[in-house]
Order: sequence, then structure tokens, then C-alpha cells
Amino acid sequence: MARKLVTVRRVSSIRPIPASSNVSIASIDGWNCGVLAGQVTQGDLVLFFEVDSFLPDPKHDPRFGHGNSPIHHTVTTWQGNRGIHVKSVTIGRSSEISQGVALNLKEFPEVEAGYAEAVQKSGPVA
Repeated sequence: MARKLVTVRRVSSIRPIPASSNVSIASIDGWNCGVLAGQVTQGDLVLFFEVDSFLPDPKHDPRFGHGNSPIHHTVTTWQGNRGIHVKSVTIGRSSEISQGVALNLKEFPEVEAGYAEAVQKSGPVA
């Protein structure tokens, strides 16, 4: 079965990182993601980018930059394209690990509209 590297998911919980005032841990279906404190709350819909995703260069789409993704923001080149390779990383000096990128669905109106249409046609996902 092929992996789906980007999915719409709901934030299960949020917890602070004691060593960091500006980064929290969002739990999404068992995966922990470092997010800006206050960026998402429990129950929010997010775009969840799994480890091994390759995100656009923030120069071309600032939604993927440090302002929204405090942990995964280092631009690299892969197959001639510049972007962000999502990997599992330790958050700062804490023992917390971020296992993907979670960005609020509201930041992506083009995806939010398609998701709303799919829910309207098929009903909400359990």
C-alpha cells in the first residue's frame, strides 16, 4: 500500500514543552509534532505532513517557513528542487521529538474547500 504523506487530520491533544515557551507538542493520531504555541488547539483540523514529505521552499510559499513550522524549516536541495525534507528531529534542548509537520488547515483555503466538499458529499470522517 502506498503511503499518503499528507493528510487532513484532527489534533488529539496539545501539551507544552517545559524547556520552551514558544513551541508545544501536538499529538495527531499518535504522532508528536512540534508546533508554535497557540498555532493549533485540541480538535483543530490540520494538514499533517509525515516524515519523508518534501515541502515547498518557503521563498515560494511562506506558509511552510519558520513562521508556521518552528522545527522543520531547513531548506535543502533534493533531485534539483529546493524545499524542506521532513525528518524526525529533537526539539531544541528537550528530549521531545517532532515526527512530522502539522499546519492549521485554515492556512490552506484551497485544501479546506476541497475537504469541506468531500465531507458534504460523504459525511464526516469518524
